[in-house]
Amino acid sequence: MRKKILLIISVLTIVLFSYLTISTAEIRSGSDGEDTYGYPLTFFIRFSGECDPCLPDAPETEINFLKLLLDLLFAAIFPILGWAFIIKVKKDIKKDLNK
Repeated sequence: MRKKILLIISVLTIVLFSYLTISTAEIRSGSDGEDTYGYPLTFFIRFSGECDPCLPDAPETEINFLKLLLDLLFAAIFPILGWAFIIKVKKDIKKDLNK
């Protein structure tokens, strides 16, 4: 039973993380801008286009793994809270039926 709960929470976390990341992405590379991904923290930036003045060792991409981890934890909070709420409601219903 615990494996099933863990699987459900994991799938919901991945789906929610993917949805939040894609729906809040800012893709501006077509107009000499940068692409940014991540919600609530931006964890991936891809620089593109012209720059004036350009730094000689400027990175084309920037990835912050701590922010990525925090975004995943943020996405995991909602399925965990939802599951805890469902379990509490089920227990309350069983308690009311046994009275």
